[in-house]
Amino acid sequence: MSRYTVEVSVRLKPELSDIQGQAVHAALSEMGYAGVASVSTGRLYSLELEAASREEAERTAEEICAKILRNSVIETSTAVCVSEGQ
Repeated sequence: MSRYTVEVSVRLKPELSDIQGQAVHAALSEMGYAGVASVSTGRLYSLELEAASREEAERTAEEICAKILRNSVIETSTAVCVSEGQ
């Protein structure tokens, strides 16, 4: 078994309004950052997992996300293995 670092990104589903993102976008516009087209907010989790393969680590992270990290009614998530240790 190896240790893997998997990053899990959780965001609102695209069909839902991201009120925080809209507020940040408005503030950036007021600050003169007119080139920012849009802002979306979310959460990023970094998990260190013991697994037999990169794929297994990502599957485990997805299971964890579905059970506790994500509200599947309003959120989507992605899990990506970013490093492999010993």
